[in-house]
Amino acid sequence: MSADDQDRLTFGEGPLGGPLPDPDADADAPPRRNRAFVYIAVAMAGLILLGILGLVFAMTIWLPAQREQQIAAVTTTVQALTREAASWTATPAPTATAMPPTATVTQAPTLTPVPTATSTKVVSKDTEITQPTSTPTTTKSGGAGENSTPAAGLGSASLAAIGVGLAGLLFVARKLRG
Repeated sequence: MSADDQDRLTFGEGPLGGPLPDPDADADAPPRRNRAFVYIAVAMAGLILLGILGLVFAMTIWLPAQREQQIAAVTTTVQALTREAASWTATPAPTATAMPPTATVTQAPTLTPVPTATSTKVVSKDTEITQPTSTPTTTKSGGAGENSTPAAGLGSASLAAIGVGLAGLLFVARKLRG
């Protein structure tokens, strides 16, 4: 074996076969930071900032516009009802009119049979279906706010508190990591 072959077979004296680390070189170098964590932290902070900006937009522009539309709709309804009430005129009270007496012949009451509900058989292709002949009645469910959506979810203050808490958690995790 030659000297070159001997050098190729030597794996070094380090823990993984490389050269030994220089202890003086690490003392002067600043500690290496994890760049992936910094990028992720900046991205999360950016998302939190976008969320806060969205909340500010919603509370300053979008919600007041919704309220103005609701107020305009209510005002229009009140004005229409006021015009309708103003156009109303009272019906004159009836006056008593003297009627001449008339004689009427009263007939004896007659017995009238009371109708009962019956079933009608409807036949279609080897099957019999019994349908009642009475008409079903429907009731309309009405009320104020029939088409409105109930309030649900978190308020803007709760969402802001969650955003601040997540940002604090981000910084605490960064400090704990070192």
